Amino acid sequence: MNDSSVPVSHAGLRTIPSRPSRRLSATVIDFLAEQAAAQPDRQYLRCGDDRRTFAELAAGADAVAAGLAELGVQPGDRVALLVPNRVETVEAFFGCARLGAVVVPLNTFLKHDFLQYQIDDSGAEVVIVDAEGLETLLPILGRLPGVRVVVTVDDGARADVGERRVVDFSVVRGARRTEPLPAPPTPHDVGALLYTSGTTGMPKGCIAPHGYLVHVGETFAIELMGNLRSDDVVYSTMPLYHLAGLACGLLAPLIAGIPVFLDARFSASGFVQRLIDSGATVTMGTGAMANAILATPAGPADRAHRLRQGSYAPLEPAKQHEFTARFGAEVGGLGYGQTECFNIGVALPPGAVEDASGLHQGPKEMTPPWTEVRIVDADDIELPPGKVGQIVVRPNCPNVMFSGYWNKPHDTIETFRNQWHHTGDLGVIDDNGYLTFCGRTMDVLRRRGENLSAYELELAIVRHPAIADVAVHAVPSPIGEDDVKAWIVLGDGSRLEPAELFQFFKERLPYFGIPRYVEFVDEVPRNHSGKALKKQLRERPVNGPETYDFEALGLVVSVADRRGATAAVQPN
Repeated sequence: MNDSSVPVSHAGLRTIPSRPSRRLSATVIDFLAEQAAAQPDRQYLRCGDDRRTFAELAAGADAVAAGLAELGVQPGDRVALLVPNRVETVEAFFGCARLGAVVVPLNTFLKHDFLQYQIDDSGAEVVIVDAEGLETLLPILGRLPGVRVVVTVDDGARADVGERRVVDFSVVRGARRTEPLPAPPTPHDVGALLYTSGTTGMPKGCIAPHGYLVHVGETFAIELMGNLRSDDVVYSTMPLYHLAGLACGLLAPLIAGIPVFLDARFSASGFVQRLIDSGATVTMGTGAMANAILATPAGPADRAHRLRQGSYAPLEPAKQHEFTARFGAEVGGLGYGQTECFNIGVALPPGAVEDASGLHQGPKEMTPPWTEVRIVDADDIELPPGKVGQIVVRPNCPNVMFSGYWNKPHDTIETFRNQWHHTGDLGVIDDNGYLTFCGRTMDVLRRRGENLSAYELELAIVRHPAIADVAVHAVPSPIGEDDVKAWIVLGDGSRLEPAELFQFFKERLPYFGIPRYVEFVDEVPRNHSGKALKKQLRERPVNGPETYDFEALGLVVSVADRRGATAAVQPN
């Protein structure tokens, strides 16, 4: 959602036209109840061979809420989800929403320290897992004393968890409860904690009120996915642990009252067939997904589908044209935003902005009326058009942004200093009022569609007993986004072969966080306060004569090994 140009409401510059009325006082449970009453038998969700109508999912949400209440979960308690896209994930999400519990969707590829930190930080007492999630959870469960119940969605997924309680999801869903459920939550109550990668620190849980979840769903349904129509069908492979995946895969179809085909995994080679199978008219994903789809061989089925709109970001205009020419579907560039505030810039329809040659130069976007955007310098002084500075934003109405960082009041105050949310992104507004994303001000990497904290990666890597120091940073990737390079200092007398180090990475790091390039050095350059001088490291060759390129060595993680235990790892 970068590399985009957005006209903003800025000192007399142009603003977006008025939009359809918004439900600022509603929750996702309100919408689910309304759709269940208005069109109870219409299919809402399909995951593989599992299907749910609006009425069935509303009943399932009530049942899961009752079952969680029987486990002692109360409104405001956190429930962590370590499950990929499937029907049980959706029922758990809405069950938590109905009960007023706070859902904590976790990246299913997290392992060890990464996973432990987010569960512990959220204070979740209940963790819902599939079989692979249970396998991943077991090595760290002894370091999570707050977790008292593990709920498994796969039959037969059992393990020795000591005094913890293990319950099948089917038991939770089928629990009998005589006491009435608490009153549904309000738009201002916390609905979810959505973890974003840290910058100079650990990841932070963005507090998302129920009203904000509705706002994001409406933004996708109205602004970002081609103004969804009653005859549309959405196809999504975006994971539900990301705000964009949650919005396009659940919330936008719910608000629009239309079906969604939710896949557990993206497949470029299977993309066209899945469009045909699902009858999809609208889909979305990352720019890397679109590039992977375009890299597959063209075939006679490329037009044998109903797709009318694809939204991918960031995706350069030439690739948008290529996608449309091949598949016959218009491509939008989505917009610019982040978990804390979505959306800061809203895309205009494809082709709405043209250069002098008549070519579409999208994505071009306009700032919605629910936010104000400025470009400021290091002292928070607003900059004139044409000057690069930090993008800051503030709301014009309730529940259109996150409400702070969980358990991190200092970070919340800092990011909202001078009453503006500081995005940490650089941008520039031109004389025509368009905002262009220029990069990040902080040490964050973007790889395989995931944000990565360099700080968190370094903490995990230095746990190897042979490693004395490490610094990591982003390097350009030939397939888009970033690759990771690690500069490693070994302890006195220590040696590490590339295969041995890769095995450690494979066990400890999420697959998308494994460095592609590793270079052993005598020292990491640091300033007087101990901060790594990464600017100096970035000036060195990416793949010099002393660098190990793990991909060139054939050291890669297969799709089958991305989750679960990939080796015998002893908990510490």
